[in-house]
Amino acid sequence: MSKKQKSTLVLLVLVAIFCFYIILKNITMKINPQEAEKLRDELHNLDISSYETYYDQLYHITASGEGFSPRVYKDTKGKLTIGYGFNMDRGEAARHEWDGVFKDKISFDEAIEGKILVTEEQARGLKRYGIEAREKELKVIYSPYWHEMRLNERAIITDMYYQSPKLVGKGTKFLENVKKYYATNNEHYLNLAVKEIKENSSYSPNILERIGLQNRNNIRAIIFDSRECLLYSKPYDELIPVDKQLDIILGETVIPREVSDKYPKRNNWGDYYIWRTCKDSKVRSKHSKFEGKAFKHEDNIMHPGDDYGCRCKRERLPIHANVIEKETKMLEGGALHQGAIIPIINLIQ
Repeated sequence: MSKKQKSTLVLLVLVAIFCFYIILKNITMKINPQEAEKLRDELHNLDISSYETYYDQLYHITASGEGFSPRVYKDTKGKLTIGYGFNMDRGEAARHEWDGVFKDKISFDEAIEGKILVTEEQARGLKRYGIEAREKELKVIYSPYWHEMRLNERAIITDMYYQSPKLVGKGTKFLENVKKYYATNNEHYLNLAVKEIKENSSYSPNILERIGLQNRNNIRAIIFDSRECLLYSKPYDELIPVDKQLDIILGETVIPREVSDKYPKRNNWGDYYIWRTCKDSKVRSKHSKFEGKAFKHEDNIMHPGDDYGCRCKRERLPIHANVIEKETKMLEGGALHQGAIIPIINLIQ
């Protein structure tokens, strides 16, 4: 093989790798395992009265599995799709949802013919409408347990049902196991439901799509699996069981505000605090990474208020907290380095 042929071959391989990366990126869920665990813990003990918080997180989960396209295109199954995975090939059902969002302002027919584009804001409106429509169906399918279900579980069921009703809808083993879990309070059935999620990617004949779907379902399984939550509460238990020990790894464990607000606080600050941001658009990105995490007052790291203009505050830990210390070192850009584990320190006094 000549030098020129070798160069051409290398170039073709690089192009193929790049194309593989682009395709896989577009079908892989854009939530990593650490973020999935945080979402699970935030949603599990969240009351449905926190309507906007729940739907913000649910939208984030569903949208993370779809890329955005302002123009209609054919997805991997050959379905005409637009926005964030809105399937226009569903006949009157798709037209009904479209008209429910846009009324007469944007033509369904012109969009499906590729004559007009949608904005990201319009695509989000379609997504939100579709999610709420499917939740109405799920309330019937999962009756009488839907309103008893933890919100991390409901979010993943809705996400999967939005993708395809055959994954978690009527007649599925998943539905059967979830209902048995809530009927018997037996975690064995929750475990079977988690396995069903992980194994629901094999139906696609396209290898790239199977890889993307497997990643997506692995993330879904993390969010769905209530047993791994910071404060796992079984069906019909108190939403936030304040008598349970709260295990916290310094600089790692995220303590949701809803959980923290329900726990009685220590009378004194002690050695530790929870980092709280203002949770708005002005929060620095490096500070937002510390929201809900516990740190030691005396550690030689950046603390709330240290940066110029920082509005972050320290919050006392709950009395039931169990802190697992690690050597904590703030790196450039606000990242944390954790060293070896030091024995557990019990904070209950």
